[in-house]
Amino acid sequence: MILLSTQHSALSTRHEIGWAAGMTAAAFGLAAALLYDFWSPEVFLAGHDTFTHDYLMWDWGWRAFFEHWRVPLWNPYLFGGWPFIASFAFCPFYPPAWLSAPLPTALALTSQYGLHFAVGAVGFYALCRAMRVLAPVALAMALFYEVGAHVTTLAYPGHLAKVQAIAWLCWALAAAVMLARRPGVWWGVGLGAAWALQLLASHAQIFYTTFWITTLYVVGFVLFHGRPVRQSAGSPVGQSDRSDRSDRSDQSDQSDQSSVLSPQSSALSTQHSVLSPQSSVLSSQSSALSTQTSCRLGVGLRGGSGPFRGSNAPVAGNVRNVEPRGRRGL
Repeated sequence: MILLSTQHSALSTRHEIGWAAGMTAAAFGLAAALLYDFWSPEVFLAGHDTFTHDYLMWDWGWRAFFEHWRVPLWNPYLFGGWPFIASFAFCPFYPPAWLSAPLPTALALTSQYGLHFAVGAVGFYALCRAMRVLAPVALAMALFYEVGAHVTTLAYPGHLAKVQAIAWLCWALAAAVMLARRPGVWWGVGLGAAWALQLLASHAQIFYTTFWITTLYVVGFVLFHGRPVRQSAGSPVGQSDRSDRSDRSDQSDQSDQSSVLSPQSSALSTQHSVLSPQSSVLSSQSSALSTQTSCRLGVGLRGGSGPFRGSNAPVAGNVRNVEPRGRRGL
């Protein structure tokens, strides 16, 4: 039984990994198709904010970093000089930005949009699976989310920071759902990582919204649904509730069987207690009969009557000397 359960868990894990890998490939493929006209170092998304903000900040900030190998803390070319890093205008500490930093500026901005379209879609898939949606349905919903109006239209005006921060919203929600239902250290780490990435993407408003939504969800779930049950290691996401229900049903069946067997056990105990005096009486009678038999046998052997009489009566250890009286002369 343990071997079958282990095999079933391994198959479920492989099934889940296969669907997740397929979702990741589909999300990145769809993102590449959406931006197929802009995969060039000479073409980029011509949004208003891209012209007036993102292109200038990205280009000057990363050029200063690679030329002087230092973080540009001050920009002397705007407003007579202003704090560059402290204004959140340029965020070199955001890890996904490092992937595009060596690329030409136009291609780097396009790759950032495509990367975060795909990351957001995979996060939406993870959220659906955390909510126990079937894998094929979750995949379809995630792809529709990726091409949704709100996500894709943010690229038209050039709201790159919003696209970067919203991409981690679904990941934070998925981690919050799993933390509330199956508490564990890694779910808390994942939730904290999603919060940190939103802050590093330089969009504090979306971080504040995500923080309060996830926090209130976890607290509300614990208050209204009681203390959550910890998930055992290796158990798949979709099988956890079914295993809990099966465990509870097994416990209820065992309790029912125990309640049925308890009267039978008490009846057997009563019968045993009734039979015990009878057994003791039978034992007393048996011992009395044994005593009477031994007494009669001793009287017959030691000379009272019977074929053996007098000094020739048999005693223990002297049986060979006994001879019948009527056959002594023969």
